[in-house]
Amino acid sequence: MDHLGAIGLSVARVSKYASHMPAILRIINVDLKVMTKSEVETVVAAINGSNHKAWTKDL
Repeated sequence: MDHLGAIGLSVARVSKYASHMPAILRIINVDLKVMTKSEVETVVAAINGSNHKAWTKDL
């Protein structure tokens, strides 16, 4: 989350992203500390390919 603040996102936006983390963590089965870029891309692809509304995918 520090990275998001460092790139200039507002506290409110970072808070919104943080509130989505539990749902994202239910999708993945990987320790975040050792997650590779490829694994992150797999999670993003799963979210984008889901039946969720577009605003849910717009993280």
